[in-house]
Amino acid sequence: MAAPRGCDVRFSISVVGAGSGSYIAPMWYDAGMTKDQVQEILNRVLTWPPERQADIAHVAELMEEQDSSSCHLTDEQLAEVRRRRAEKNAKTLTMDEWDKRLRRFGV
Repeated sequence: MAAPRGCDVRFSISVVGAGSGSYIAPMWYDAGMTKDQVQEILNRVLTWPPERQADIAHVAELMEEQDSSSCHLTDEQLAEVRRRRAEKNAKTLTMDEWDKRLRRFGV
């Protein structure tokens, strides 16, 4: 699925709980991590092969780019995402169906 032109929107959410008691919460990758734990991971990364270090550096750059993006969901858009994810019998589309639908709108 492509983001709107000129806007690379990414967000992470997780569904917490089960059934009607579930809710959507943002994922926090650093939740509960101390600076020492982060440093331990970084020290291990330095022992990896150069190609893998380049991979993790690229991921970090993408995260920084995402954080500095001016494209963010509004509260209304986020509420719509939550509403749609909460639908019990939400209609799903195959990639082919999605492509056809986008082409109808000139995307």
